Amino acid sequence: MKSSICQATVSKASYLASGLRWGGVAQTSTSVFRSLIPATNLRKRGSHMRSFLMVLLVFTSSVGKSYATGPLNGGFETGDFIGWSTLGDTIVVNSSFGIDPFEGSFQALMSNGPGAPNVFNPSNVFTYSGTDSVSGLSLEGFFGLPVHALNDFSQSINLSFVFEGSGIKQSFTTNTTAVLTFHWNFLTDEAINSLNPPFLDFGFYVLDGNIGLLTQSVSPSNTVFLDETGYRDTSVRLSPGSHTLGLGVVDTGDPSVNSALLVDGVSISSVPEPSTLGSLGFGIVVLLARRIRMMRRH
Repeated sequence: MKSSICQATVSKASYLASGLRWGGVAQTSTSVFRSLIPATNLRKRGSHMRSFLMVLLVFTSSVGKSYATGPLNGGFETGDFIGWSTLGDTIVVNSSFGIDPFEGSFQALMSNGPGAPNVFNPSNVFTYSGTDSVSGLSLEGFFGLPVHALNDFSQSINLSFVFEGSGIKQSFTTNTTAVLTFHWNFLTDEAINSLNPPFLDFGFYVLDGNIGLLTQSVSPSNTVFLDETGYRDTSVRLSPGSHTLGLGVVDTGDPSVNSALLVDGVSISSVPEPSTLGSLGFGIVVLLARRIRMMRRH
């Protein structure tokens, strides 16, 4: 073995002396050192690497087929409603409104203004975009809901008929199971904790024709409104296909007294499909089994 290494060294010296490149001798030297490793070990290493690459290929090909897209401009970071459709009093605001966005620099605001007269907060009797809110019937058409759907929902939570409100919506597609998440903050002057039920307002979402409530207990607000929930989050599991998300706020029982809904961070994330997880699990089992057999042989 010593003579082989010396021979390689002499060969290198002779090549350098002749001004030739050492590439060919480098291969000779590499061959010498590879001869120190038993061929069976090299074959085993190659076999293990091939197995690992096969498992990795199966897993990545499965993951590559699963993705979720949209909604567009879910954080409203364009400073406007690009990607969204709007109706009524809707506007994109920043922290100057009195509340920091949940993320980034902007958040969407919608209200049921102008809300006059406002006996609880007389100074808050205006719209925020310069456009008045619309009737409950118009909102139902905007969200693709049957006539009286918002009224029926309002009565199901022990509130009165829907009078007016505003909203935004967007359609998007996912080709895999996914989770839709959005963050919201309901603001109101309706004195939810004490006065005049059922004349209360509420925020809501509409997902593929199904209505969900976005109203919880409130605390004092640093905005023009008296109270707010603070930012909360809602997550809904989606099946593959096309979906439409709507978000809105309404008056119930009367057109007076303002409420609003802030929305931010609308996003979807893919959920690994069982077939993907199964492929990964199978690959791991195969590798472990091969490893155990090797240990038993040695």
